[in-house]
Amino acid sequence: MRKSKLALYVCTLLLGLGCFLAAALLRETADAALFGALVGVGAGLLGSGGASLLQARFAPEEVRRRQERVERDERNVMLREKAGYVTWYATLLTLAAGALALVVLDNRAAWLLIGVMAVHILFYFGSLIYYARQS
Repeated sequence: MRKSKLALYVCTLLLGLGCFLAAALLRETADAALFGALVGVGAGLLGSGGASLLQARFAPEEVRRRQERVERDERNVMLREKAGYVTWYATLLTLAAGALALVVLDNRAAWLLIGVMAVHILFYFGSLIYYARQS
């Protein structure tokens, strides 16, 4: 197991604990939505980091090697890239539908969604230019 992965798992675990600590400190002053979000994000990060650390510590070496091989397999990499590509378009369409609905409802939050959508598209074109120069 590479040290960078272990460091990522420890950071995830610490971020989860930090969210729980922030929720505990802000329990009396924060509204219920913020408190719930901090507890939910903290639980997710804590569970993910803890499970990853346990797996890194107690999984047999052969299982870890096989898992790393599967992660680097060309077919799996291609499938993840294609899934990311499709997910990008699904996210863009969802943002567009939400912005259109808010514009129709004459809501000012539509401009926020339109701004997020613009950043989304600019990031896409920036990535295209970057990867075109890399190859």
